Amino acid sequence: MLSLVFRALRARRAQSLVMFALAMFAALGAAAAPWFLAWGVDAVAQANIASTPVTDRLVTATATVPYQPGGPNPVQFMRDQVAQHLSVPDAQPQVGARVLASIKPASPTKSAPGTDSISAYVVYRDDVCSHVLFVSGSCPGQGEVMLADSVASPLGIGVGDQVRLGGATMATGAVLRVAGVYNVRDAHEAYWIGAKLLPELGETSTADPAVVSEQTLLGLPLDGMDIEAHLVLPDSAFTDLHFDLNAELAQAAAALHQQGIDVTTSFADLLTRIIDDRLLVVLGVGIGTVQLVLLCWVGLFLAVRHTSQERRLDIGLFKLRGARTRRVWALVALQSGLPMLAGTVVGVVVGFAAAAGLANSVGGSVRAGVWGVARSSVVPVAVTVWVSVAAAVVAGLGGLVAALAAEGRTIRTPVGDLLRGVPARQRGWRASVAELVVVVLAGAGVYQARVEAGKGGQASALVLLAPALLGLAVALVVAWALVPLAGRVGGWALRAGRVGVALAALQVARRRGMHRVFAVLAVAAAVFTTTGIVWHAASGAWRERAVQEVGADRVLSVDAASAAALLAAVRAVDPEGRYAMAVASALGEQTSDRVVAVDSTRLARVGRFPAALPAAGDLAALLRPAAPAPPVFADGPVSLDAAGPRAVDELPAHAVVPVGLLLHLSTVDGEPVQVGFAALAPGRHSVQATVKGCPDGCRLVGIEVTGAS
Repeated sequence: MLSLVFRALRARRAQSLVMFALAMFAALGAAAAPWFLAWGVDAVAQANIASTPVTDRLVTATATVPYQPGGPNPVQFMRDQVAQHLSVPDAQPQVGARVLASIKPASPTKSAPGTDSISAYVVYRDDVCSHVLFVSGSCPGQGEVMLADSVASPLGIGVGDQVRLGGATMATGAVLRVAGVYNVRDAHEAYWIGAKLLPELGETSTADPAVVSEQTLLGLPLDGMDIEAHLVLPDSAFTDLHFDLNAELAQAAAALHQQGIDVTTSFADLLTRIIDDRLLVVLGVGIGTVQLVLLCWVGLFLAVRHTSQERRLDIGLFKLRGARTRRVWALVALQSGLPMLAGTVVGVVVGFAAAAGLANSVGGSVRAGVWGVARSSVVPVAVTVWVSVAAAVVAGLGGLVAALAAEGRTIRTPVGDLLRGVPARQRGWRASVAELVVVVLAGAGVYQARVEAGKGGQASALVLLAPALLGLAVALVVAWALVPLAGRVGGWALRAGRVGVALAALQVARRRGMHRVFAVLAVAAAVFTTTGIVWHAASGAWRERAVQEVGADRVLSVDAASAAALLAAVRAVDPEGRYAMAVASALGEQTSDRVVAVDSTRLARVGRFPAALPAAGDLAALLRPAAPAPPVFADGPVSLDAAGPRAVDELPAHAVVPVGLLLHLSTVDGEPVQVGFAALAPGRHSVQATVKGCPDGCRLVGIEVTGAS
């Protein structure tokens, strides 16, 4: 039988190629969809997380507890409660405690005038020393404290000195040794956000905190303290489909509240955006895949139906020679199944490659390479493989069922009718009812789309199917009118003597199922047109989002000593200002606190602005109005015409404070250079100084009036 099947396939190569192509497209869409969804649900989550402030991922547990030295450790209590009730995979909570105190030198020092003491929090916090830069000294031990440079300098305190702590929460004062002086490494990193410790973030009116060890804090003569735990939710908390973040945090908040600990967080908005975007991806890809597979199945049905009409004589002769019905079914099934099996196998391979290509074209370097799609952090690779293969198998089996259904009428036809040259015309009522249902569904989809458009929000499945249903409904209505119209045109052409037009029109009028072919072609055009429009709209939306969030085609993060150094480096890389622009940003805790400084000379070329904002060139002109060039100084002598302080008759000569001048210059690389002038005598005259360190010229940054010795 196989030899007979292969001869039949060779005899009808065109029909076999059509079945191969339709099966391949059905399997391609079914196999590619799970891979693309595995990447897509992860990508939308990552995009939302990357564009969201840390405060939307921060969980804070706080409590104010009474404390007496030697009593139960409240810091360990918080640590144990968080570990028991607020355990989130891949998250590391930062536990600490603090008290408000006044800090002053334990012995007289040379402090700034009017600075006898400074109010600041005395803090213990996990891993704090890895988030600061030491000016001098080291991390504090037992009986020691680490002060911020902004506190130590005004008080005239250095490493090795002693400070006295006092305050309303302390029964008596405490004296600690200064172990180190620090500056915060990065006030905007997640470790500090929401801690309400740094005045730089505008979260507190006190000075930078004084840091002590846990044992030192517990040894202070305190009446009570504030304990807290900060936990930044990791990406996996939002991307893991098996982790119910809402339920976990609600349960943790209830359990901690019973222990007197309050939990605050604002992750709900971010989680809602991620869920909505994921649903949109699943609906969009799912509906598109279903449309493609159904379209291919209908195409296979029609292709096999028309091919079976050409095989009527072969099947009639086969049955006439006494072949049993099951052998006839096996013969026609193999003729359709072999090309479709080959198409399904090819479709699985091409579908994976297509999903990888689409993912890389959208995701860029996030998932480079074909196997990048398989590395989704949401869906395991093994699950994606099985779902992809299963979907392709379902698509292949569905196509085979459609093909056998198309062959059923021919096989059930009596031998006498099969041997006729022209098949009998017949049309069942079931097809008409199905077509009427499609028209009703299309009307319902259009109505639902109109209703949902007024409300906003996510589109339902019926609305997403509406374009294809509407195209099918219109095509069916037109096709119903096509057959009688073709008959009338054929009759008119015969009477007019136009034989070619008459034969073509009468063929359309008499050809069984011709209106379905017309409907399928119309639906295919509608689906692909809708897909193209959606793709274009989505690409435009992604571009607009990139413009809103990034402001350029590409952003590179670099470290520079100063703004001038960054300007010099960028201008050295791109002297003509064609593609690169220096940008410095101050990322506040809230979006409204964020400030961006740009090189306005290049903003017009490099910047990308939304259409609702002024053009980049107009904004650059506003940011950089015409101004004279700054003075430039080179190595060598420089003179300054200045007037010294006037003598006052009522004051003795020794009461007149001598005044000096200091020029602040900047090299082309942003390095600071200072030029000092001698004391200015009373009256106007010229003073001299020498510029050193400016072989290529230095720009004047400022003039400072100083006291002269």
